[in-house]
Amino acid sequence: MKKILATVLALLLALSMTAFAASAELAGEWYGETLAMGEESMELAALGMSVTLSLNEDGTVVFALADEDPATGTWTEDNGAAVVTIDGDSVPFVLNEEGKLVADMEGVVFTFGRESGAAAPAFVRPEPVKAELADFNGTWQPVYMSDGSMYFSLETMASIIGQETVDLLAAPIPIENGTLTFLGMGVDMVYEDGMLKGPEGVDVAMSATMLEGGILEIELNGSYYECVLAG
Repeated sequence: MKKILATVLALLLALSMTAFAASAELAGEWYGETLAMGEESMELAALGMSVTLSLNEDGTVVFALADEDPATGTWTEDNGAAVVTIDGDSVPFVLNEEGKLVADMEGVVFTFGRESGAAAPAFVRPEPVKAELADFNGTWQPVYMSDGSMYFSLETMASIIGQETVDLLAAPIPIENGTLTFLGMGVDMVYEDGMLKGPEGVDVAMSATMLEGGILEIELNGSYYECVLAG
């Protein structure tokens, strides 16, 4: 009986040590490296994104995305994976053969590594300045596209939506005496307070704002184009 008990205790000890080793291997700081959607994979640094996953040894977790408030929760080890639970939702972060943590978040697959790849922002928006009407004249070439919070180079956008779509949306934008031409359509903008605004009665939000450094920011219905003078 004592031999059986000793054997059982030895097995339990071995199992607990294995679990401890797995948890120790998972615990610590992890840094986002790539995200993939379908067959497209992109480096987070190229997107100007910084993602950090902190698996603390006390079972708590902190998930920080760029400048947003970090999310907190708990994590447990399950068959070599870190199961992270935040706001009641659980996602397994699986350790692959390369020593990376991989998580599928509703079809977006993130890969994390141990080394910090602190992403420098792709574009830092300069301060707006008031400009004269004539300052807007010229042909403006988009170099970055944005949703108003994150800025993407044309190369990065091409990897997301395709080169043909980028070539269409990021075509040069002529402005002459307040008339802005986009996709072959001319719009007579209103010059007011040192910027160009869309005419009244147009449902699409439009504006053109001069920024420091000679950059022109053109808004078209919630999409922003950071432009420089062509040529």
